[in-house]
Amino acid sequence: MKAKRTPRAKGTRGKENKMKLRFLSLTLLFCPLAYAGQLTDAIAKGEADLTANTAVLQQASSAGSEASKHYEHLEKDVLPLIQLTKKHYEDDVTAFNIDRGALSTAIDTHNANQCRQKECAASYDAEKAQLDGQAEQINSRARLLNQRKDNLKIMYDTLSQDTQDTFKKIKDSRASYDQALSERRGIVARLEVLRAESGACKLFLKVQGNGSNEALKLNCGDVQFDGSNANLPPPPPDPPSA
Repeated sequence: MKAKRTPRAKGTRGKENKMKLRFLSLTLLFCPLAYAGQLTDAIAKGEADLTANTAVLQQASSAGSEASKHYEHLEKDVLPLIQLTKKHYEDDVTAFNIDRGALSTAIDTHNANQCRQKECAASYDAEKAQLDGQAEQINSRARLLNQRKDNLKIMYDTLSQDTQDTFKKIKDSRASYDQALSERRGIVARLEVLRAESGACKLFLKVQGNGSNEALKLNCGDVQFDGSNANLPPPPPDPPSA
């Protein structure tokens, strides 16, 4: 014997379809973007915003990475070279002070032993000429040392400014990345809402019998973003400790 089907009240199936259609209509009532292709435009804008956001993240990541490498170069290469240059300068200043002191003593001795005899005048004058020549050399060395001192100051000032500028670039790029990442969360949340609205729109059109691919694409759009952040550029390095 076959089991008897429970009799369905007359017109029940039609009422269920009408209720389902009414439910979908109410769903779309709270999704005004579905009308007149606005949903498609909103999805396109969301996808474009996401692409632009990815570009900002990439730019911040690249800028921060480049600035971080330059900062490391300043610390590991430029600063030690300047410090070595300073040491050579200080060593030469020490040697200069020794030579200048010795010359000053020699001049004092020479002046204290002035020759008053005719027979020693030649040797005295020769010694004076020699000391004058040494004094000129000392003065020349002093001028060169002063130039080197000025150059050292320029090198340190340039390094200091470059370090500050680079530090700011690292800090700004990290701030830009974090801000863009925060904005991305809002864009993704908006796209997820649009994805749900697109699905409701497609279901509504299919129930209406207008579910062709062309109609679905034209009226409901299609969110391409899969929700993954696997391919996001890495965050830039944190700013170095001050």
